[in-house]
Amino acid sequence: MYRKDYIMRMVEDFGRLLNEIIHLRKESKLTEAEKKISAAGEVYFTFSFEEVLNFPDDGLREELISKKKLHPQQIRMLAEIFFQKGWIFLDKNENLKINYFKRSLTLFKMFLELEPSLFDVEVIQRLSILHDLCSSTGLN
Repeated sequence: MYRKDYIMRMVEDFGRLLNEIIHLRKESKLTEAEKKISAAGEVYFTFSFEEVLNFPDDGLREELISKKKLHPQQIRMLAEIFFQKGWIFLDKNENLKINYFKRSLTLFKMFLELEPSLFDVEVIQRLSILHDLCSSTGLN
């Protein structure tokens, strides 16, 4: 019960932070948005985003769930971070964007596999956007 309450509070706090990041991105305050993302990494996760970005796909699920003990909602939060980071790199016209989009796609799919009874329209929309972005670059 306590873990569930903790996760729900964390998700609510993360939602507020995500809104701030999106708002900063829309105002083209990309450096500030990146700082918020880095702060999110320090608050919500005990590992670096680069570690997750560079981890091979075939062992990612075991790494995040078994070793890092992430809850499915934390995997969704991580997917959102990578999604927003991809857009920041896209806005800055940097090549790293596709790596973040591809990892976000993998994480959103993992989240849906872990929560098969959950229907989340926002996740479905993100998957559609990411699928289109990744297929247009041949990385899907």
